Amino acid sequence: MSAVVLKDRKLVYERYNENRGFDDRFLAHGMSTTKTAVALVVGHLLCEGKIGSLDDTMGKYSNGLASSVYKDVIIKNVLRMASGINENRDNERRFNQTLRNRFQDGSNDQLQVIQSLKTRYSDQGNDSRYHTLDVTAASVLVNEITGKSVDAIFYNKIYSQIGPEDKMVWWADKNGYSLGLAGLYMTTRDWARQVNIWLTKFRPIPVSEGI
Repeated sequence: MSAVVLKDRKLVYERYNENRGFDDRFLAHGMSTTKTAVALVVGHLLCEGKIGSLDDTMGKYSNGLASSVYKDVIIKNVLRMASGINENRDNERRFNQTLRNRFQDGSNDQLQVIQSLKTRYSDQGNDSRYHTLDVTAASVLVNEITGKSVDAIFYNKIYSQIGPEDKMVWWADKNGYSLGLAGLYMTTRDWARQVNIWLTKFRPIPVSEGI
């Protein structure tokens, strides 16, 4: 669809599939890179002091999560997808379809999806198991701490730092809260600049700290 190469933060190559009508204004779907954007917003709240520690529980900051299986799961383990909620991805498709309103029945509410879970597979922190639900819970956490959608904070505090050339778009649930699982779109140039700043400006968390 499209490809962009930066060298020393400068655009040195770009290509678009003109046969499909794509150009430099084409909004590319970041797919699961969206999950990284959610994690960056959680990190921003930590730096602002709105989250005291990544070792705090989700339920400490969110009444909605406090009445769910995520109540005692620490934030660090949610970011690592090590909550212990899911054994595998067998049920992920159903949850994804619900969150994306594929059933068109008004059930695309992130908090309600999280609160529908009643059991967990294992103790938290034992294994990292890739799944939609942990990042969905992280999105809910941001909503309840700030009263804002993840996309609003991401746009103002992170996306805007690259001097974007165009708009960004993000899927939302029925309440207008951006989804954690996927759905973040921006131009290919802006994606390249965005990922560059993620890799160069934001301090990586050492493995010794558990992420």
